[in-house]
Amino acid sequence: MVTSEVLPLSVLGIEFTKTAANVGVAFDTFLLIVLIHYAWHPGALEPTMSRRAMFVLVGLLTAIGAVVHIARITLGLDLILGGWLVPMWLSWFGAGVSAFISYTSFHLIKR
Repeated sequence: MVTSEVLPLSVLGIEFTKTAANVGVAFDTFLLIVLIHYAWHPGALEPTMSRRAMFVLVGLLTAIGAVVHIARITLGLDLILGGWLVPMWLSWFGAGVSAFISYTSFHLIKR
């Protein structure tokens, strides 16, 4: 995209320039190097977290997500992503799903 003179480009209200494209290329190169490293050394990714700790982490993160959705609903805050006004019903759905996953995670800890 940089060499074809397509930039600057606007997608969903986000402006992509040559500088942003160069940063993206640098990040992708770094990510490729990290992925190659772990492909050659698969033992470096041995899981160290217990199941209980994982359920606690998932439960806490989804509980925070549910609280944020509920706060958006109660305060009537507008959320605009890329020029799109996110409907309030999506936060109702997100709060329900997040609360259910959080409850299930904490319930599985007791087993």
